[in-house]
Amino acid sequence: MSIIIEDGLSLKIHRGVGQYTLTIENLVSAVGLKYIIPHKTFLENIKNKIIRRCLYIVWLNTLFLLKLLFSKDIEAVIFTSTLVPFIKVKRIKYITVIHDFLCKLYPNLVNKNQKLHSNIAINSAIKHSDIIIVVSDTVKKECINLYDINDSKIKIVYNCHTGKIINSEYNNLSILSKYNLKYKKYILLVATIDNHKNGQMLIDSFNQIYKKYPDIKLVVVGANGNSKVNNINPNVILTGFVSDDDLSILYKNALIYAFPSIYEGFGIPIIDAQMLGVPVICSDIPVFREVAGNGALFCNLTVESFANGLEKLLASEKLRDSLVTIGKENTKRFTVENIKKQLKDVIS
Repeated sequence: MSIIIEDGLSLKIHRGVGQYTLTIENLVSAVGLKYIIPHKTFLENIKNKIIRRCLYIVWLNTLFLLKLLFSKDIEAVIFTSTLVPFIKVKRIKYITVIHDFLCKLYPNLVNKNQKLHSNIAINSAIKHSDIIIVVSDTVKKECINLYDINDSKIKIVYNCHTGKIINSEYNNLSILSKYNLKYKKYILLVATIDNHKNGQMLIDSFNQIYKKYPDIKLVVVGANGNSKVNNINPNVILTGFVSDDDLSILYKNALIYAFPSIYEGFGIPIIDAQMLGVPVICSDIPVFREVAGNGALFCNLTVESFANGLEKLLASEKLRDSLVTIGKENTKRFTVENIKKQLKDVIS
């Protein structure tokens, strides 16, 4: 079988959908299948997101579609960013990844452009795909509830850890001083301050307790959205975008990883933190229960609940150590071998 992996311009960013695309690429290679990833440099270099997205849709439904129509050896396409052509080529299997249903379930948390693009992508994927890949059982249940679709058409292929973060041997602790941090003296969140990421709530929770722990800081890593933050606390550090090497240092040396999202399709940072031996505190939502197992402290989506949870973790080394032990055991569910088996079930 010869496969196209269509990344939807995600590979330029090795996180989120881009990270998942890399996982799919590595797994397809590992099972011995031939594949190609179309290069779209002319689109990737367009800086305006809306223009880039619109031109990508045009490319997908013209040049790419023509390639499928006239290709003789392509048997399947894996669309890792959800969007598929508006026309189905019958002899080619469309395998489409749906990462989440944020825009369907929480439309108030996204802007009009995100909502429009997501609705177009998901509706087209549901209509034209032979197989739908979802990244968690939680998303599978959401898909079945939202659409009249047979669950046999939906396959789960979990996310994997962030390879460059987990496998990095770079451990230069002097990097911490670059961000005015000390070893095991900070709480980490890796997320843009988008509405569904709930970063502002975490900051507000930290502000309630930080005076009891004046040597502890809260570090928020994210390229966008920091201008939306309402904060005057000098112990809250907004780094902006950081390199993969710096991010691996920030993960490894954090005292706690916090993940307060209102909604996610999976939650890769939970696995990253658990693999690196960092205790996790996160919101009590179904997908985090699925992904974190018993290896996290779960909190309600309120400032008070997260403040209490943070205080429990900061006060109890025994609790932190317990979560680390359980978390490391939990990550065995997300090994490359296990995820490879899931993918084989999809493309066999």
